[in-house]
Amino acid sequence: MTELIDETHDFFLLALSNFVCEPPPLDICEWPDEKANVWIEEHAWQPFEDWSARDIWSEALDLERQFDAVKDKFLANAKITKEFKTVWDALYGFREDCIPEGDPMYDEQWDDVCHAMAVIMDVCGVKNKEIDK
Repeated sequence: MTELIDETHDFFLLALSNFVCEPPPLDICEWPDEKANVWIEEHAWQPFEDWSARDIWSEALDLERQFDAVKDKFLANAKITKEFKTVWDALYGFREDCIPEGDPMYDEQWDDVCHAMAVIMDVCGVKNKEIDK
């Protein structure tokens, strides 16, 4: 099973920790399969003590993929939040220079811009409070 694990094991070790009763050795992914399987079976957490090492490996790999997906989404959200801040900064500059506050026509135009940005941010899953940081 270890041949299926890629070169970065951090999330895998975290995932495997959910199935065993003590932190797995940091180099367990480099061990021969038989040795790693014996360690897992000897250290399986009580709810998983009847599971085979192969099943625990499989579930830990699946959990690792889920951790990776959450990390990727978090990083994508952080990047898009920065991008939205850049756009908002430009729009506020445009508001100050081109659509002065206090004129009903310009205020309506600014409301339309803010509404459009709110819709786009909602679709992207970004909240105003995340941009204000």
